Amino acid sequence: DSAARAKALGIAGSLDYDADTGAVTLALEKPLPGDKSALSLQVTHPTLPDQDQSIRLSRLDDARFAGRLEPLGPGNWKLALRPADRAWRVEGRLLQPGSNEARLD
Repeated sequence: DSAARAKALGIAGSLDYDADTGAVTLALEKPLPGDKSALSLQVTHPTLPDQDQSIRLSRLDDARFAGRLEPLGPGNWKLALRPADRAWRVEGRLLQPGSNEARLD
């Protein structure tokens, strides 16, 4: 599956979220294989599907990507990061309010 493929490829990193501006910065532990100009970030609320978001993260360099979310309400948000071809997936959690960083692996 796509999560196992991400693990086999060694894809992992951290995501920083600025609650004031909605800015999201992804820092991967190593450059991605292949030419990935953008990634998709799915942000899912545990109980309120109308608050879910999906955004594109644009490439800053080989291992960093950035984008912007609408403000996140309170909750333990599920994060899922994928390339356009959906070949792999890494996931994490972001607790709001209170946390501005999430581990994705």
